[in-house]
Amino acid sequence: MGTLMVATMCALPILLLIIRMVVKARQSKVPSLKEIDPAILKVGGTTKKLTACNDEGVDVIVVGSGLGGLTSASLLSKAGYKVMVLEQHDVAGGCTHTFEDGGFEFDVGLHYIGGGLDLFLSPMRRMWAAASDGQLAWTKSDPDYDICYNSSTDQAIPFNQNPWVSDRNVLAAFKDTPRAKQALYQYHIQELFGVLVSVVAMGLKVLPPFLTRIIWVFFDPIWRRFGTPSVATVLDRCGMGKGGPLAKLGGALVYLYGDYGTNPARAPWWLHSLVSTHYYGGAFFPTGGSSSIAKTMVAAITRNGGHVFVRTPVSEIVLENGRAVGVKAKGVTVGAKVAVISDAGFRNTFGTSDAPGKQLVDPVVGEAQRALLQGSNENGGAPDKVGAALCMVYLFVGLDKSDEELGIKARNVWALKDFDHDAAFHSFNELDLVSSTADLELDDPDGAPTIPKMEDLPAVFLGSASAKDGDWPRRNPGKSAMTVLVPVKAEWFDRWDGTKIKNRGDEYKAYKSAWKELMLEALYKHWPETKGHVVYTDVATPLSNNFYLNSTRGEVYGLEHTVERYDGVDAMVALHPQTAVPGLYMTGQDVLCVGIVSALTSGFLTTARVSYKAIFYAALEMMAPNLPEAPSESALD
Repeated sequence: MGTLMVATMCALPILLLIIRMVVKARQSKVPSLKEIDPAILKVGGTTKKLTACNDEGVDVIVVGSGLGGLTSASLLSKAGYKVMVLEQHDVAGGCTHTFEDGGFEFDVGLHYIGGGLDLFLSPMRRMWAAASDGQLAWTKSDPDYDICYNSSTDQAIPFNQNPWVSDRNVLAAFKDTPRAKQALYQYHIQELFGVLVSVVAMGLKVLPPFLTRIIWVFFDPIWRRFGTPSVATVLDRCGMGKGGPLAKLGGALVYLYGDYGTNPARAPWWLHSLVSTHYYGGAFFPTGGSSSIAKTMVAAITRNGGHVFVRTPVSEIVLENGRAVGVKAKGVTVGAKVAVISDAGFRNTFGTSDAPGKQLVDPVVGEAQRALLQGSNENGGAPDKVGAALCMVYLFVGLDKSDEELGIKARNVWALKDFDHDAAFHSFNELDLVSSTADLELDDPDGAPTIPKMEDLPAVFLGSASAKDGDWPRRNPGKSAMTVLVPVKAEWFDRWDGTKIKNRGDEYKAYKSAWKELMLEALYKHWPETKGHVVYTDVATPLSNNFYLNSTRGEVYGLEHTVERYDGVDAMVALHPQTAVPGLYMTGQDVLCVGIVSALTSGFLTTARVSYKAIFYAALEMMAPNLPEAPSESALD
């Protein structure tokens, strides 16, 4: 036995070295990020191209070019599958795409990620490297990556890459609060259990659904104890319940609930645990901007014989005898020999009560999958049990000075109404801005809804992509860009639903302008250095999301992240990568949860369900990847 162990220990490094040599040999001709033509993200699809691809044969069709879809497509293409990605927008990348206007470049959906990307053994770093052929590089943010700000008290608490420093900052902010240290200790214990059960729950999705169901019988009691209690319930366990002397401490600890868009009374504990610990070790941003992610993955797909077409909306997932066998786009039916992967979201794929008739799958065939999550709706009209996530208005700001000149740091500010997030959201949901104007004609001078006051908003997010991107000064010298986000309700914009993009009328422009002024007020409060240097602004609304990202109600996070979404085995199987429709798979954040890293992970899980060969190749690349250099810290200068 001892001899065998010694031989194994000696052989393992040699095996890893051989794998490393093979991977390096395959990647030796891979172009670097700077050599990839940005035009690769904007290749339009035509009926001629689609027909030609169908004639040549396609193994896997991916509907949507979000990160989950691109990850699956990249891994499958490198395993020898002919992959086609079809995107309805005019640029690939989903929420990782960027846009340029007025001489500025803006990232729309990626604000920061964690995962210890400066650690050689970081699983996240290796997953990114496997999906991008090792061409992605990362810039590390300021050590104090988030500032939690209580607008009612002007209290600011920095959250640091070192969790012990964060704890010290939190305790200093509540130094006069008895038993704060003990409550914080209990919070971290519960956080640890939340992370552990979340890893198990995610891991079960790599298995076939029937195995997930079998194992869930034994896992369910643990999940219900440590996974699906609400955040508010667990805070109460830790002595930080609503109305208690430590309630404000609990509110400070869950300040980043905006990252998943659900207030503590309705959000599951496992999700908060996973998100909050995700930034232990610091926050990172892709060097070269978030579009670098799509560039590297699209390059991998096309280099291996695949295609990524934009401006090619899929109107239907084609079924034969109940099996997904292809898609219909631009009037052309393209067959898929192996699989169809939907990265369009659960609501777009299987239907939703608030946008009936929009689903890609025939409702008769897809109802079984939909009912697992939403319940039976045989008679129609019943609302979904799990609805759309919250909506936001975005303010994109261009500044005529560099971040260094303005003193803007690579960090985010979470400006909260106060530390009672449930009460803040209750007040927000009670706002009625439309009833007095709903019956007025479009473009009536008095027809637009009012906008809330700043103190009516539960939270405001502010950040600078230019400060976080180590390559920004080279691409955009003497400039900087910031983003401000606030939550809104979709109904406030229903008045203009059905109007055309960039042609919604003067009333809509005036309404956007009012939002711009409100959000600039927040910018000037938290970054006063920017006042007098704003030379560009643009406002994106839930209607913008519907157009560019094909959401149904302007939602930014897909399905809402409530306890009900993860409550029991049926809900987990409903959002499994392998659906009840043979040949049809799902990927993207609806499979797991909100976030860029979640979408990346879902791409790996979906790949595992489609092809054991592809996930084996991906595992080899993760074992001996072509890793980029450790993240630059130029953003800290």
